Amino acid sequence: MLSLRAKLGPIGFAYTCAAPDTEQTVETAWNLGVRSFDTAPHHELGLAEKRLGAVLAQYPRDEYVLSCEVGRRLVPATRTFSLEHGREPGQNLRLVRDFSQDGVLRAIEESLHRLGTDRLDIVYLPDPDEDWERALKQAAPTLAELRDQGTIGAFGVGTSRPAVLSWFVQESSADIVRADSSAVSRLLPIVRRGDLTMVATGVLKSDFPATSDLPAAVCQAHGVTPLEAAIARPLRFPEVAGVLLEMRSAREVTENVRAASARVPEALWKALAEEGTADKG
Repeated sequence: MLSLRAKLGPIGFAYTCAAPDTEQTVETAWNLGVRSFDTAPHHELGLAEKRLGAVLAQYPRDEYVLSCEVGRRLVPATRTFSLEHGREPGQNLRLVRDFSQDGVLRAIEESLHRLGTDRLDIVYLPDPDEDWERALKQAAPTLAELRDQGTIGAFGVGTSRPAVLSWFVQESSADIVRADSSAVSRLLPIVRRGDLTMVATGVLKSDFPATSDLPAAVCQAHGVTPLEAAIARPLRFPEVAGVLLEMRSAREVTENVRAASARVPEALWKALAEEGTADKG
């Protein structure tokens, strides 16, 4: 897990939109040192996985971390979806919730096929509280077995709810948690108790030019931008290995990577605490 942590941070690329300029965007991320890529079957009904996998195929597989999700499978639909957000013509698929053992195995097989790879480094169970019993009793043990077999490198849970994370710490052998930045501080005691690695999402609160919920005036007074502070905020905790950012263009990648390299003074967190915002991430 140490090598996985080293590859994860500080910035990961959450690929959610199958944009036509995927190759340029991923190439920019790679050239700037990003080595963590995250996607899911429900992003553009599988098209995001296909496009990301096609671009990543040109890079050495051992040099990056690839994460995905199970629990939401694509199955044939009764009607054909209209073209939007780059969907392929005649794409007649729909999403179903499925945390069963068979559903997990099928979902991983399908994602491996769409991504064009032979393994996934991290597999997440997103929002398992919607079907917590099957997630804990079927999905988690199945992922643990696949991890032990080497089909996946690690598995974890995607949640921002302390009670849900506590279930997985107590009842499973999960390795990692992916949570919204606003929940990081609330989850830290459980993360420490379970010796988990943590990845933060939801760092940015709007589209590019990226902004956050941090007071601009306070950040400016300490010589940093809200974007720089937003990325640094969860990373100040050693349990947080990295942040996942949605980046839809080479320009966004460049700006976010630059922001991640900025030095953020400790005095900023004290000032934000006085504003009541420092502990939200």
